[in-house]
Amino acid sequence: MINEDDVLFEVETAKVSSEIPSPVAGKVVEILFKEGDVVPVGVVVAIIDLAGESSGEATVDAPEEKGTTPSVEVAKQKDESVTTPPKEQPQKLDKGDDEKWFSPMVLQLAKEANMSADELNAIEGTGYKGRLTKTDISNYISRKGKEFAPQPATATPIAKNVEQKIEKVDATPLPRSAEDTIVPMDSIRSITAERMIESVQTSAHVTTIVEIDVTKLVKWRTKNKDSFVAHEGIALTFMPAIAEATAKALVEFPEINAS
Repeated sequence: MINEDDVLFEVETAKVSSEIPSPVAGKVVEILFKEGDVVPVGVVVAIIDLAGESSGEATVDAPEEKGTTPSVEVAKQKDESVTTPPKEQPQKLDKGDDEKWFSPMVLQLAKEANMSADELNAIEGTGYKGRLTKTDISNYISRKGKEFAPQPATATPIAKNVEQKIEKVDATPLPRSAEDTIVPMDSIRSITAERMIESVQTSAHVTTIVEIDVTKLVKWRTKNKDSFVAHEGIALTFMPAIAEATAKALVEFPEINAS
């Protein structure tokens, strides 16, 4: 039994975790998904028998947007029994013994390109554990438009190498003491790890250091900091001058701000 505004479930995205309250009071008749399932937007996730109204049922849908509450559809039962529509399953595709799932963005691009499930499943992904990324499907659609057939990846993705290394490490258990506690990684931290691996695959990780003489800037701040505080009420830092210099440099060299 639940009351109105009781927390029904949590929705986790790559950045936030939101609690979804119940819009009605009643009895939870059926839960259509397990914890950890990837559920498309707007799909019914639970059926609630309204409290005090045995003739009515409410279906709770997945939130349409981040931060919104679930929508409720009430089916009033008269002489006929309420027919529960067949539940819609998460959009997952099987590949061998492993489940292969796709992000909403990938599914949307595939739908716009009129791709079949088999075709989508056959594309080699470069993401974590071979996951298909937005870049992968965009490149595939571009090649397909030029009448190129999808080519199997010749190089082993970095993510697979990382996974193999992890398996080797796991084969030799680390020493543990009675004071150690192993805490399973939650979805947010798991997604963070995936994004870090994707970053290694797609971005050049380099650091460039250039030393410059800012003696004049230091003298300028020392000369003006007292009057600035008296006039503005806040301290004068080096940041305004650095921001102005950066803005002027980007105007002169716009390719620095390219991606």
